[in-house]
Formats: sequence, C-alpha cells, structure tokens
Amino acid sequence: MYSGGFTVEKILFGKAYLVKPVKEDFLCFLHKLHLDNPEQELKEGETVNKFLKIKEINYFSHYPIITTKQELMQKVLGWSDIKIGQTLKATIEEIDNTNRRLKVSISKYMTTFIDELNISD
Repeated sequence: MYSGGFTVEKILFGKAYLVKPVKEDFLCFLHKLHLDNPEQELKEGETVNKFLKIKEINYFSHYPIITTKQELMQKVLGWSDIKIGQTLKATIEEIDNTNRRLKVSISKYMTTFIDELNISD
C-alpha cells in the first residue's frame, strides 16, 4: 500500500488514467471504477492524496493496475498482503491423503497447500 498519493500523468479513454505514485519512478493504470467516487473527474497534473494499492499487473502493457477503494485496501489480493499472525478465511479445495496435506484457496488467484504439521484447530 502506498500512502503518498499519486499524480495524474495522462487521461486515457473511458475515464481511465495513467498515474504516477508520489516519490516513485513508475506509472500505473487507474480506472474510474477504482476511485472511491467513480463520478469524480481528475485532471492532468492533479495530485490526489489517497492511499493506493496495486491490485495486479496488466499482462500486455506491464503497468500496475491500482485502486483507491477502501474496501479493496483491506482484502487479501496477493501474497504480499498477508501478515504474520493474520487470520484468513480459506476454502478447502482438496484433501490429499497420499501426501497428508490440504489444498486451500484464499481467493480466486491464491491457492496453496498446508501440510499436516501446520494444520491446527
């Protein structure tokens, strides 16, 4: 999560923006639907002082796709969002009796195995 906000570098089609996080040297893609207020119109050169989070990386442009929505700030979107001691909700996808482990899904894109030594109540 970045706390310094971002500057709008360019307005793209469909009210999407190419933005640069403050004090960083890379550009990000921000769609209007990932603003807290999707009706808000940003201007080139405007600096917005909001927390932002990288959701994913665009496969074709290689730009990070960011969000400023508070509801997504708290969600686990990737492995770097998990903290030591954090309690997560997961779905058991498979019980592997041969290797004595569980396959669990934390989100649509995050699946892992937990071996029998690390499974507890």
